[in-house]
Amino acid sequence: MNGANELHRLFEAWARLTPDRPAVTTATARLTYGELEGRANRLARHLLDSGLGTGETVAVCASGTPDVLVAVLGVLKAGGAFALIGPRQSTGDIGRALEQSGARTVLTHARYAPAVDDGTGRPVVCLDTDAALIDAHSPEPAAAPCGVTAAVLFSAGTSGERRAVEVGHQRLHDAYRAWAETFGLRPSDVHLVTAPADAAAFTYGWVRALCSGGTLVLPGDETGAALWERPFAEGVTVLDTDPYAARLLLDSTAPPAGLRLVAVGGERLGLDEQVRLQGRLAPGARLLNVYGTAEVAGCGTWFETDQLTGPVAEPGRVSLLGRPFPGCRAEVRKGEIWLTPPDGVADGTDGSDPSDGSGGSAGAGASDGSGGSDRTALSGGGDAVATGDAGTLREDGLLEFGGRLAHRVRVRGRTVDPYRAETALGAHPGIRESVIAAVDGERLVAYVVPASPTAAPGADEIRARLRGVVPDQEIPAAVVTLEALPRDRAGRVDRRLLPLPARHGTSGPVNGKSGGTGAGPAGFLYGVGCAVLVVVLPLAAILTDVLWPGSTDLTYVATPWSWLFRGLYAAELLAFGVGLAFLIAGRPLMRRQGRSGGLTTAAHLAVVWLLVSWWPQDNFYRLAAKHDWERQAALVYAFNVPLMIAAVVVAVYVTRRPEPAAVAPRP
Repeated sequence: MNGANELHRLFEAWARLTPDRPAVTTATARLTYGELEGRANRLARHLLDSGLGTGETVAVCASGTPDVLVAVLGVLKAGGAFALIGPRQSTGDIGRALEQSGARTVLTHARYAPAVDDGTGRPVVCLDTDAALIDAHSPEPAAAPCGVTAAVLFSAGTSGERRAVEVGHQRLHDAYRAWAETFGLRPSDVHLVTAPADAAAFTYGWVRALCSGGTLVLPGDETGAALWERPFAEGVTVLDTDPYAARLLLDSTAPPAGLRLVAVGGERLGLDEQVRLQGRLAPGARLLNVYGTAEVAGCGTWFETDQLTGPVAEPGRVSLLGRPFPGCRAEVRKGEIWLTPPDGVADGTDGSDPSDGSGGSAGAGASDGSGGSDRTALSGGGDAVATGDAGTLREDGLLEFGGRLAHRVRVRGRTVDPYRAETALGAHPGIRESVIAAVDGERLVAYVVPASPTAAPGADEIRARLRGVVPDQEIPAAVVTLEALPRDRAGRVDRRLLPLPARHGTSGPVNGKSGGTGAGPAGFLYGVGCAVLVVVLPLAAILTDVLWPGSTDLTYVATPWSWLFRGLYAAELLAFGVGLAFLIAGRPLMRRQGRSGGLTTAAHLAVVWLLVSWWPQDNFYRLAAKHDWERQAALVYAFNVPLMIAAVVVAVYVTRRPEPAAVAPRP
């Protein structure tokens, strides 16, 4: 490919021009551009000597953030593509990420080597124990051709499993140009990036910082306003974060006076919250709501309040995504947002020439999205991709977020979009956050975090607020009050961890337990099962002598042993009755485990067969002659073999991880 468009060339230009400028700082380490360049070059040569081919993917599974950047740049310089994988995940999750990324080699630390060894024989380079071998190489750049792909990014997982997305050098290069123009990136900037290293937002953050000649500050596990007091975070001018972390960093104490730009993404940001956080900044500072999926390298649209042409009614219920970045395109097709990836900057400024000392244009670079149509004015590069998010294009040309399509649920045969109710609750002055989810496919449950733990709104008040806003069928049947919504390491709400309410009813206490009375769907299903059992048991006992005359005759069995056989016959009848009850009522209960519908159906039928088959099987066997091989074989293949298959299906169901639930949207 064209060497001028290779992503790492932007960094290399700054390393040549300003080798002594700090490139990355953490609580425990600091690297200049020259030091980072030299270490990355040594690693690139080591990878090439180890047989890394052009365009091959290298997984980086490391925890030390300077080492992560050395690894990423080293892979790019060696002509490979990097895939960042979090080392603190379970071994199974790491294995799945390695498989999805198609990695041929793994860069890690020795303590994580067992977790990345999945038996495939991938070469593993340990950045700590192999340091002497790596440092033996020259610090000069290696002459290695690059492949088309620069990175394998993982999607946010908002519509299920995280997906591996290949992103090319050209796309990231064009995204950087759009960011540089819109953000006004400068080499004097100090960028604080809060995303974990395995999140796509981390890649966007380091690209913006290191390709513009700025300093990248990585807080590690530190969060909250106390971070501003840490020496390594001194002088931050650009904050790259998510809405949750933005509240933690901006609400508790005054942010640094030099903070000029806050870019917020990864989750829905309400207009009221954006205005409030903007008010926490110094005059002239900007707060942007940034939106984009991994397929477009995170470069889709951006919004700041200056784009508004007038007041907005009920800003708590509105989240504005604004207009596309330069070179990008945003459109709404049948209610869903589609984004076209960046394809250069309209004025030809690439933001990559460090010789002018600016690192890019300082202008806002807003594209003209006005006109009232579904399409914006600027075209983008490549094919448009669906985001999985609903949206509308307002009359003022601004794109408005309308919720995640994957969050729409089926409740008693009706499709429910909880977004309207969630935003209505979010606008309640007594509620800080809210999420609405379906339980058992039978009822909606609202999970609310009160603005004040001592003044949480009651369930009746919450339902009353929703009347007239959504249909009565979409008003939650139960309300659970939480101290905080469960979140993943990237700050997004993790709906898989929402507690299940035990019963129908009113709001639960702050510990997450629901209140009220009533048996709920699960209790109803258990009741149906018991009713079936009561009917089936006596009926099956009568049918035994009708269908298999003499099969339970114990006339010639001695009394001490006859009772054991009678116990066996009773157990078979009981298992048959339980199996029929489970056939009718079991599947909805199994669906609560979160596994796929197909696997749940197979496991449901397998459990039923494991229970119901003993009664007919043993009765047939007791009447079959010992040497009647034809009948014996028929019974084996009619009962025994299916029992083995059913056991395997149940084993797969038990060992298969539940499907990840959709998490909150990522404006």
